[in-house]
Amino acid sequence: MATLLKQVQGFTRGQAKAGANGLKLVETTIDHMFEHNDWTPLAWLLAKTEGADSTVLRRVVKECVGGVKLKRDANQPSGLRITLGDNAGPSEKMPLLRELTGESVSFRSKQVREVLFEAPEIVFDLDKWALTLARRMNKEHVTQAKLDNALKSALKTIAAKGG
Repeated sequence: MATLLKQVQGFTRGQAKAGANGLKLVETTIDHMFEHNDWTPLAWLLAKTEGADSTVLRRVVKECVGGVKLKRDANQPSGLRITLGDNAGPSEKMPLLRELTGESVSFRSKQVREVLFEAPEIVFDLDKWALTLARRMNKEHVTQAKLDNALKSALKTIAAKGG
């Protein structure tokens, strides 16, 4: 029988690898789901992982796969049903997941949060905004003159409030 120290050392070494192994399992089960139309391994991974780890793994899946719905289902052995929509497929973040697993990064790491979870900087597109506004004005029968008056009034209100 192993000494208590050996048991603790084995446990802590296993934990260090568990995060990287978990991220690799997400990648592998996603690939399996699309290659074999079998979402059972992914459902088990997400449903049976505990606590905060489950939340992180689900978020990784939601970032890396589009067109998929996750729903609790008592009729499924895992307790989770994964439904593939018509547009289901890997997202633009799947290559990033592959890079992270290639580097043996833990799913619990700051690097995963930065690479997969942080929203890209939103770039304001004035032309797109103007087109949307013009369509809405047309639909609501708002004239350019009415819009100009409303904008002048709004700008006066903002200036009066100091901000």
